[in-house]
Amino acid sequence: MSADSIPPIPRDERSALIQLAREKKLQVFTEVGDKIGDEIITAQPMIDAIKADIDAGALKVSIENNELCNIFNDGDIDAEGHKALDDVITAVGLESVGFEVGPKGWPDVPVWLVNTYGSGINIVNIWHDQVMAMEGMRRGISRPIGYKFFRELLAREDASE
Repeated sequence: MSADSIPPIPRDERSALIQLAREKKLQVFTEVGDKIGDEIITAQPMIDAIKADIDAGALKVSIENNELCNIFNDGDIDAEGHKALDDVITAVGLESVGFEVGPKGWPDVPVWLVNTYGSGINIVNIWHDQVMAMEGMRRGISRPIGYKFFRELLAREDASE
C-alpha cells in the first residue's frame, strides 16, 4: 500500500509483514511511489524498495500511477524521469513490476508504456471500463497505439510481393 494511504511502515516491519503474509499462504503485491506530488522519481530509492519487497516475498511491486504521470507530463516525456524508470526496470526486471495506469494519464501513459516496454507489461489497478481499450493497445489494434498491428501486417504483405 502506498505511503500516502497509510502511515509509513519502517522497512524491517514492512518486510516482516510481507513474510508473515507469505507464511499464511497469501500472495503479496506491494506498491512504491507517492500518490500526491510532482517530484520526478529517483531510481535508487525505488530500486531498493522494490528489491526489498521482492526479497521479502512480494510477487510483484506496483509503480504508482502518479509517478508515471510525472514522467509523462501532458505528452512531454521528462528525460531524467524516463532514464530513472529505465534504471529501475533494468535493476529489478520488468517481470517484477506492475504499472498502475489509471485513471490519471489515460490513455497517454499506457500507450507510452506499451510503446516503451512492450505489450507484455504488467498492468495493475485498471478500471473495468478500460480493460478492452488496454487489450486493444497491447495487441496494436486501437487508435491510441496507432493501429500498429495493421501497419505491421500491411508492411509484411508489401515485403512479400
